[in-house]
Amino acid sequence: MSEPAAAPSIRPIVLLSAAAFASAATLRVADPLLPQIAGEFGTTAGGASVIATAFAVSYGLCQVFVGALGDRFGKYTVIAVATFLSGLTVAAGALADSLAWLGVLRLLSGATAGAIIPLAMAYLGDVVAYEHRQTVLARFLSGQILGVIFGQVFGGLFGDTIGWRGVFIVLGAVYLVITALLTLEIRSARVVQHRSHDGGALIARNLALLQIGRVRIIIATAFIEAFFFFGGFVYLGAYLRHRFVLSYLAVGTLLASFGLGGLAYAAAVRFLVARLGERGLVLAGGITLAIGFSLVAVAPVPWSVAPVIAAIGAGFYMLHNTLQTNATQMAPEARGLAISLFAFCYFLGQAAGVAVCGWGVDAFGYDGLRPRRGHAPHRRDRLSRHTGKAARHALGSGQFGLTGEARWHFSILADGSRSSPAAMGESASAWRRASRKRVRRSSSPGVTRRRAPLRSRNSPPPAPRRKPWR
Repeated sequence: MSEPAAAPSIRPIVLLSAAAFASAATLRVADPLLPQIAGEFGTTAGGASVIATAFAVSYGLCQVFVGALGDRFGKYTVIAVATFLSGLTVAAGALADSLAWLGVLRLLSGATAGAIIPLAMAYLGDVVAYEHRQTVLARFLSGQILGVIFGQVFGGLFGDTIGWRGVFIVLGAVYLVITALLTLEIRSARVVQHRSHDGGALIARNLALLQIGRVRIIIATAFIEAFFFFGGFVYLGAYLRHRFVLSYLAVGTLLASFGLGGLAYAAAVRFLVARLGERGLVLAGGITLAIGFSLVAVAPVPWSVAPVIAAIGAGFYMLHNTLQTNATQMAPEARGLAISLFAFCYFLGQAAGVAVCGWGVDAFGYDGLRPRRGHAPHRRDRLSRHTGKAARHALGSGQFGLTGEARWHFSILADGSRSSPAAMGESASAWRRASRKRVRRSSSPGVTRRRAPLRSRNSPPPAPRRKPWR
């Protein structure tokens, strides 16, 4: 393979960044549309979430195959074909007449859109010299970061005006415009493609890559990074809503600070690489993530979380962008296959981290507090236990008529989360109706018997009741 050029043409890279923008937007655009899709197909938000799950699963699994295709037929060519197919499958989702068909189309669009970003990284590894590669990769990833932000905002803002079908049509049209630009660029002399005619079974070629020590170290590090980062970050929004009783709009605004931190890193990457180097970036990114997650846990007010999340975004891309740069060089003779293996392990770590940390959240809660044996429970704990029983009874009987997301959040309280009634948000009135069980009316009209006041943890034990004299 020829040595990459130190200063490649910028236009093909800009178009690749635009394709990454569309791919990332497709990944996130369905999140705010779930309630609307659930209402149209007569299901719950949890049932409609199959469209997000199908896309994410195929997005990760396709990484195993796209690298070999890029090495064989040319990475830029395969990216253009994948972008075209993504436009067709995304736009076709607007024609789905059932949730099952929409899930199938999202499964197909995830497989095609998932080929864009890893092959674009492999192409940059082919055409950009290693000493300039991290800076170029960071600038390329700015398109992906903007796509994540745009997907959530676009789905939320335009879902109510043009509907979820209109959102899919617009996104499909964006794909087709980018496809036309990529096709024109392939015909120019600015695109330099490297093809490998190394045949053999795909599994055998992946096993051969795993024989290289550098490959094993990098993909294992990517798995660990994704496991711990996404295991915590995925539940950050639910934690903020649980602790500060925020609306969904406020939670989404705070989480958008993550993308702003990533954009800040992309703007300053040239200075940071020159000043810190790869080792310094990895160390600074890891320390920033550790401090950031710790500060979120002790943040006193909601607005103080925004700069911390932005710092988490910058720290994550310091670490992840350095790993990506090394991944582009761990097997230059099969760069596309190597990047695909890296991306597959990264998504595998993400899925495992979310599953394990989800079990921890269900088992121990967000703060992990438990009343100590032999001590009276805290007022909040006793209140939560009482409302949990009432909520379980109400959900079982269906007397509140809660559906979709409100029912899901109400069930969280029923499962034992230590939240105040205000944390229920839209279900506060339902909580008040359920908590009326604390007030028992006696047989005499107009007389109300109430529970004894709740004691604090340090209150002395009450005096024992005296038995009535007989």
